[in-house]
Amino acid sequence: MAECLCLKKVYFTVLSYISADKLLPRQKYDTEKIIRMFDQGDNATLPPIPSKRYFTIGEVSELCMVKPHVLRYWEQEFSQLNPVKRRGNRRYYQRHEVQLIRRIRSLLYIEGFTISGAKNQIEMESGNSQETTTQIKKQVVTDLISEIDEVLSLLAE
Repeated sequence: MAECLCLKKVYFTVLSYISADKLLPRQKYDTEKIIRMFDQGDNATLPPIPSKRYFTIGEVSELCMVKPHVLRYWEQEFSQLNPVKRRGNRRYYQRHEVQLIRRIRSLLYIEGFTISGAKNQIEMESGNSQETTTQIKKQVVTDLISEIDEVLSLLAE
């Protein structure tokens, strides 16, 4: 039963892909494109992010294997994703935004989250990292205070 549902999903996805690109029946289908679409893969199979400061939407699309219209949609859905806009509303993404896009892609395509679930997960992860940073800072301050107290007690002797 599960195999049947999976095959139906693949069939409808292929049909939507073919109709979306308006391919004519006589044209040869780009099999590599179709394989890439179905084989979302994990982020380990994505190309490495070059050491640049800014990336265009086309470059990010290739780096993350996500179409540009999807990136523009994700900008609306995820408040953390806010590329710099210059010259005629051209989008320029920074490295941390490319990494965030890869994380969103992983949550949606690999782990099976919905958009709202992915939003919640990313907010929770960013909140956890802030809490962890705060805890580390508190621990460092506590350690420094105890060391200063030890030095003061040694000086008092």
